[in-house]
Amino acid sequence: MVKIGFEIVATLIIAAMSILAFILAIAFNQLGLAVVVVFIGTYALISSEKLNRTGMSLLGMAIIGAVFWASHLMLQDEQPLVFIDLVHHIEWDTVLFVTSMMIIVAVAGGSG
Repeated sequence: MVKIGFEIVATLIIAAMSILAFILAIAFNQLGLAVVVVFIGTYALISSEKLNRTGMSLLGMAIIGAVFWASHLMLQDEQPLVFIDLVHHIEWDTVLFVTSMMIIVAVAGGSG
């Protein structure tokens, strides 16, 4: 009996979370919930440590970009998503804090 490889399971999970995100964003206009679904699916696949972390995070970002783009095309009558508005909602203090902690851990990891 042939075992199903993890790559096939990961592909099915990615397809399911993509479809669910598109349905939430376009049919129910729930962009926030769509982002959470993709984030949790991507995080679960990354935590399995069987896939490339960088590739999975970029794929998750691409899926969210496609969801935002598709929802913008479908919802032309509402206020369009503007990249500048999205950047203004980023918590830069948190991003800089996490980045600095990662740098400290990388430097300290070299010392053992």
